Amino acid sequence: MNKQKKNNVNNGINTYNTKTKPKTNTIMVIGADHGGYELKEDLIKYILDKKYTNFKIIDVGTESLERTDYPIYAELVGKKLIEELNKYNSSINGNNDISIGKDLDARIFGILICKSGHGMTVAANKVKGVRASLVNNETGIKNGIEDDDINVFCVSSNDINLEKMIKYLNIIIDSKFKNTDRYVKRINQIENMENNFNNWKN
Repeated sequence: MNKQKKNNVNNGINTYNTKTKPKTNTIMVIGADHGGYELKEDLIKYILDKKYTNFKIIDVGTESLERTDYPIYAELVGKKLIEELNKYNSSINGNNDISIGKDLDARIFGILICKSGHGMTVAANKVKGVRASLVNNETGIKNGIEDDDINVFCVSSNDINLEKMIKYLNIIIDSKFKNTDRYVKRINQIENMENNFNNWKN
């Protein structure tokens, strides 16, 4: 894709709604810095061209190849993701349970792209409720969702092309968290760490 949009952080959230399969209602919040811009744009174009049904794309930027800073987009994706998860869970059961895999009627997740994927992973995990992981193979993505309820997938544009990205996307859509006691217990332990963070002493 050769779109050269202006880099605009404050007004750079674009929403697209598509119309053909997957099986589930899906919301993808996606962001990239300059190093991931082209892969982000290519993935969005692919989804729109394929007319995925019930697939909402929220693109937080960046909007060009102009140099920018990855923490901006990690924070935007993380906060927007949690907002969408809370909105969805409140609408179906009146609470803010932010696990993405418990109800396959909806898939809500984030994708972040930079050159290595490492910076995005570190930054995204600073947003409360985000469980971000650097992804580089299909088995790892499936296991990360099923066992660890990963909700933000960080990608290296240096290593991952559009073909692989499409495979990853399909696995993300089709995989489900193992909502059993031992896995839920571990997610609760992570959430307790987040909630108690401000009380920790150096």
